Amino acid sequence: MKKNLDKYGEILYHLINFRLEQYKDSKSMIGLDFDSFMIISCIGRHYLRFKIKEGSNWDSVWEQSRSKIIDKHLNKKKLTIFAVANIVDLPKETVRRKIEILKKKKMIGYSKNGGLLPTEKIEELMKPFATKELKVLANFLQALKKNKSLDQLLNDDINVQKNMMLKIDTQGTERDILESGDTSLGKFKLIQVELSIQKPYTNQKLWTDVVQFMKEKEFDVWSIIPGYKQKDKGQLYQLDAIFYKK
Repeated sequence: MKKNLDKYGEILYHLINFRLEQYKDSKSMIGLDFDSFMIISCIGRHYLRFKIKEGSNWDSVWEQSRSKIIDKHLNKKKLTIFAVANIVDLPKETVRRKIEILKKKKMIGYSKNGGLLPTEKIEELMKPFATKELKVLANFLQALKKNKSLDQLLNDDINVQKNMMLKIDTQGTERDILESGDTSLGKFKLIQVELSIQKPYTNQKLWTDVVQFMKEKEFDVWSIIPGYKQKDKGQLYQLDAIFYKK
């Protein structure tokens, strides 16, 4: 038992620290109880799920939340109170009551066509929160990379079946994730990684760095899936590459 605790100690430490910081900051920086924070996160996730490819940085990603065309985009994908209650596993009446409070605080909005939506106010509150949260997450990823902790986790706890595929989309830290588990990558036949042609995140590795790293690990590019493209110029910013083990 002690051996297992030693092995996963650093992973658990940074994971717990990430959760504690997230909970503490949601109260101190945004002024939300944890249930309300989950509801806000659910609404933000829903918006980003359909809008993340529309921008390469914070401002461009959230630009359409400030536009009236958001209703048109989310018309057939609108988020309801019932859906939020199911996602966060809270009673519908609890969610409805907290949403009314959040609406009064102008943290979320609602439209008949678009459903529950983020607002400019929550965008302003979330930007410094997300910036700090990403730094804590980066420390976690760096610890995994430094101590090869992800390798240990994969080797001991995951029974990788034949021809399994791994997908990595971690908003600019894909290379760090790959390096933290480099000796375990050979367990996967296919690995799908989001790559950036441009550099939307500070200190991010670009697509050439990732392709070179994968070549060193005996993975070739098998297929390319185009991602975000700047519409007016036609310039590609991000794509997904599927790597195949030689």
